[in-house]
Amino acid sequence: LAYKSMGYDYTRDEMLSLLSDIGVYTAPVASDLEYTVLGGYLQNNVQPTLNEIILINNLYEIYTALGGDYADAYSYMLQHNLYDIAKNDGNRFDGAFTTYLESNSSPYIFMSSSGFLRDYNTLSHEFGHFLDDYVNLGSSESLTVSEISSQALELLTLLKLRTRLSSRDY
Repeated sequence: LAYKSMGYDYTRDEMLSLLSDIGVYTAPVASDLEYTVLGGYLQNNVQPTLNEIILINNLYEIYTALGGDYADAYSYMLQHNLYDIAKNDGNRFDGAFTTYLESNSSPYIFMSSSGFLRDYNTLSHEFGHFLDDYVNLGSSESLTVSEISSQALELLTLLKLRTRLSSRDY
């Protein structure tokens, strides 16, 4: 990305330093945030069930409050039914991905939900890819660049969920 944008590429030592900084500074923050927001609700292995409607609606409230492209893309996704987040019944692919449908110039999310709070992370991650594809019309620099928006949106969503989940409104 740096080479393409600025005619400069990172040296091996610069990349190792960046990866070290991610491990030292970013990974612990993400892990602590995930534990703080979701972990407190998973004590004693008791996980509240989460249905698709609650999941979709809670994220809708978060992304519409953020406004701009977040609200536009999420509303577009809902309006055009560009997602499948059904619970895994054992007969469907167990995973999640976002793809770009060239036939109608739209991103599409597929996710096998678990029915538990971790689905917030999964759907917000995939919506990060959806948002990237929505804004950039399916064009991305690389998978690495695409992962930046999806992982950042996971963290942002966790921050926004902190208050909602503390009121036990899963």
